[in-house]
Amino acid sequence: MLLVLPQKEYRMIYRNSAADETVVAITSVKNIVRSIKIRQHKTDAPVLYLQMFNNASPTLGVTKPNKVVEIPAGIPNQAAYVTEGINGNFGGKYFTTALAIAVATTPDGATAPDAGDEPEVVIDYQALA
Repeated sequence: MLLVLPQKEYRMIYRNSAADETVVAITSVKNIVRSIKIRQHKTDAPVLYLQMFNNASPTLGVTKPNKVVEIPAGIPNQAAYVTEGINGNFGGKYFTTALAIAVATTPDGATAPDAGDEPEVVIDYQALA
């Protein structure tokens, strides 16, 4: 008789209220990103880019991101939001090694957002240990 036990699901929420060009290793194990929510609260901020890496210690501007999310420019008199539910074969974006993020002014660059332009980033993910 074959007995299949359900996998334990460890869903986690990562939140950074002012994400910038500093690379942050969220987890160093394989994982599935389920959703991303970004809030740009500064009304005159330029377009920025959330870079996501399948690597615990990427070099920003050198290591190619595995996923990039465009963060819209600020909107006068209100915050700008991005909400992305991610679908895939595993119920989200599968990162086989790790998950690290940073925010820059270009999709694959290393230039920091201006002080005060850093967006809030919330990532719903499942670590697969």
